[in-house]
Amino acid sequence: MEDTERRSSPTDECWSLFTRGNLEEALACYDKVVARTPKNASAWTARGGVLLALGQGDEAVRSCDKAIRLNQDDAAAWLTRGRILLFLGSIREALEDIEMAISLNPKDASAWIDKGNAQILLGQMAKMTKSYHLWPFRGIAEEFATASVSYKKALELNPNDSHAWTYLGTCYIALARYDQAAESYDKAVAVDPTNAAAWSFRALFSATRSLYRDSLESLEMVVSLDPKHASGWNDRGIMLVALGEDAQAVKSFDRALTINDSSWVPWHNRGVALAHMGRHAEALDNYDKAIRKSQGHAPEYTWEARAFSLAKLGRDEEAKQSSDRAQSMVRERRYWQHMQDRLFMILLGCLMGPTMVLAGLILWVTEVRIGRQPLQLPLVLIPLGTALSVLSFISLHRARQKLRTTVARHAQPSASFMPFCPDGAFRIAGCRQNLKLLWKALEAGQWPNVSGPLLIR
Repeated sequence: MEDTERRSSPTDECWSLFTRGNLEEALACYDKVVARTPKNASAWTARGGVLLALGQGDEAVRSCDKAIRLNQDDAAAWLTRGRILLFLGSIREALEDIEMAISLNPKDASAWIDKGNAQILLGQMAKMTKSYHLWPFRGIAEEFATASVSYKKALELNPNDSHAWTYLGTCYIALARYDQAAESYDKAVAVDPTNAAAWSFRALFSATRSLYRDSLESLEMVVSLDPKHASGWNDRGIMLVALGEDAQAVKSFDRALTINDSSWVPWHNRGVALAHMGRHAEALDNYDKAIRKSQGHAPEYTWEARAFSLAKLGRDEEAKQSSDRAQSMVRERRYWQHMQDRLFMILLGCLMGPTMVLAGLILWVTEVRIGRQPLQLPLVLIPLGTALSVLSFISLHRARQKLRTTVARHAQPSASFMPFCPDGAFRIAGCRQNLKLLWKALEAGQWPNVSGPLLIR
């Protein structure tokens, strides 16, 4: 071997360990590198990435901080820290770091994708205090429109980025541009047929358009690419039920449960498939398992489905109790939504009242000091603001007492009537529904009048 032959650097060895999944060894390797060469900014950055993979987010941020102090023009360090902050939930700070990385290296397509993701998350966080409506993207189109610009920029730089096409398709759904969404998902799977996430999004989009056969074909790709994709098997079962192939759907739900027995959703859906086949005793057993597995978080639809099977079995009193439980959950969910809106208005009054009083006093003092006759406006603002403040604080006190009473009655409120859906899923009970009838009924503010139980995604 010649002396001039290029040898691999120590960081190459560390990176090789990381890509093979040997995270602890990779971290030990990078620790040795930064101990030998403490001014190696790229090693500190890579070390941060390994720490993030190990779940040590705070330490990962500190490692990237060190890299940035050593080289403030290192785009990779800014981007890595931005991704870590995004993972930790510090969305605004993450977006600032990602934008800094883009300013240093505007041709990095992955950075533009990260920017789009951060823009969506930041916009959703800003609206978390507002009531979400039934359709998941209604009222939050602004951040999706902004993010779509970032994804398009990423695709300009790398037209073969399957993930960018997938995310862009999601933006188009939010913007109600469904033809472009379908085109984006088709391009995502055409560019990379092994992208299971793209196939999964494509399947969901097809299902929302009632293209169940097309959705099933996409889900077949999902489970063939990742046979341990539990939600893929569950979704496949849903599409089979929608197509009337209930026996095959039961088998698909069985596969989902084999992979993840702790999930309650496949038990619910398996019960629905069995109910469609007239096997209500078995369906009832599945619903009861779903309720037990959910630890009290099963939505009203499970209780309503349970009531349906009980009625079919002639157990009318139990059916009525189960249906009453479902209706009670609906009322309580609506109560939380109402309380959220009410509290928002009360807090607004608590802010505006003192502000009006303060503005009135400032105007009064100003006019008196300059020797002019006081205006009539302060005479209106001061008493009006005082009255608004008193009423708002009284209302806040009463609302607080009512909330305390409600929370005491429900020590652990069910996810089915929480004020909003934190994971960005469809607004209905924190779960996605594949039945168009349900969406239409709920959008009209009605309880769905269906002839059977509902599927849950």
